[in-house]
Amino acid sequence: MRALGRSVRPEATWILIAAALLAGPARPPAWNSFYTFEWGAVATMALAVVGRKDRRAAQLAIASPALAGAYLAIAAAVRAFGSNPRAGHADWALVAGGLFAIALSASRYSGRPGFVSRLTPVAFVSVQLFVGLGAHWLLYALGWDAVGPTTFSSYTVSGVFLVELPLLALALAGVGLGISRDWRSTVDRLGLRRPRFLTIGIGLTVAMLLRLVSPWVNLISYESSQTTYFKIRAILEVSQDVDLKTLILIALAAGFCEETLFRGALSPRVGILLSAVAFGLIHVQYGPSAVFVSVVVDGVIFGIMRRYLDTTAAITAHAVYDLPSVAFVSVGFALIVGMTLIVIAAIRERRTLRAALTLMWQALWLHEPPARQRARRWIAARPRRLQVSAPIAAALIVVATSVWISGPHLNSTTQGGELRLAVSNYPPDAGVGFYVVQPGGYLGIGSTTTDGSGNGSVSVRAFPRSGSYIVTACLRSQPSNCPASGLVTII
Repeated sequence: MRALGRSVRPEATWILIAAALLAGPARPPAWNSFYTFEWGAVATMALAVVGRKDRRAAQLAIASPALAGAYLAIAAAVRAFGSNPRAGHADWALVAGGLFAIALSASRYSGRPGFVSRLTPVAFVSVQLFVGLGAHWLLYALGWDAVGPTTFSSYTVSGVFLVELPLLALALAGVGLGISRDWRSTVDRLGLRRPRFLTIGIGLTVAMLLRLVSPWVNLISYESSQTTYFKIRAILEVSQDVDLKTLILIALAAGFCEETLFRGALSPRVGILLSAVAFGLIHVQYGPSAVFVSVVVDGVIFGIMRRYLDTTAAITAHAVYDLPSVAFVSVGFALIVGMTLIVIAAIRERRTLRAALTLMWQALWLHEPPARQRARRWIAARPRRLQVSAPIAAALIVVATSVWISGPHLNSTTQGGELRLAVSNYPPDAGVGFYVVQPGGYLGIGSTTTDGSGNGSVSVRAFPRSGSYIVTACLRSQPSNCPASGLVTII
């Protein structure tokens, strides 16, 4: 161990001590829990960083994922063949992930030339961790029928640290804090900057825009699978059944720790998209749904903020987005504050103002004939398949739009404090019932009969408290047939 000790700086002992202290702020978890595997990943990543200069440390870092994969594969196979297997074939996701991890390590040890042999120890461990995240997500996705509110427990103060601190430690270990970097260079590598008016303003604005979009994501999730929608709602209600202080702590811890790892440490090395996918894979509570896709899209947006601003801006957007709604007077008020901070930053920082004016000028320049000529030459230089696929894609968009326009629709308007719901393109002379979608079922709020053109409307006076709701319009003769749904916002 003398060679290993010479390549480790004294600050590394601080990481090991901190890891031991943070290993169980409350009740120590089981040795084979997911939490333990997270800290094992931290230790493996630290060994991989040491392995850049020490061969034995590199070999240990390469062997560790294979050992963990072997344990998971055997345990999952025993459970799959046992008397109490999980729903479907979900456990086989862990078996496949474990075997793949073993195969990667074996390929590295074989010394055969190829992609795996060219990876540095840190990159190799990162690939193995990505495989593990994918297998863990597939475990929940394939066994989604057996997942429910009882699968997850409500957050506690200690539980927040149990979930988030390993992610922060993984980021610090991955960039080599105490091994190849000191505190100052680590903070610079992670893109952590002192908050400015511009970063806070953009972060606040982006968070509120994402919050405005989230009800539509819920509507898409409901339209694609009502069962999945209600399950996610129930899981969130159980996990977030805590007081306001704990919810704020969850938002702040998730924003700082997750963004430091996925945007600060990972995004500059693997790109915005892959880091966003890894960010989505840790949110197993959303399963295979539109909400999961929206989390990946959020990760892409945060990654763009990291690239063109800094990690502090991404942390601000993530934390503010996760804050409970009661923390703000309204989304509109928060947007006004965010835009005001951006304007103040533009005035205080002339470079930012000049950059914005330059971008505006370039956008206007696209309307000039030389820009259009350059665009045409660019398209002509593209491969033939791109030139052919563009008209086909345009035709598909036209067909899809036509089908959507001719399909059933649900619209809502508010006049004089009264909500009016209307349906169109429904079967003629049919009874239609309007219902508010709730976790416990449907709440009827009115009914109507369509005319000969399939149109009908109803006025609703009594409605639940203010907020955004999914309203569905079902045929009275076939209650399970609900052709259209819509998002209704009550102020």
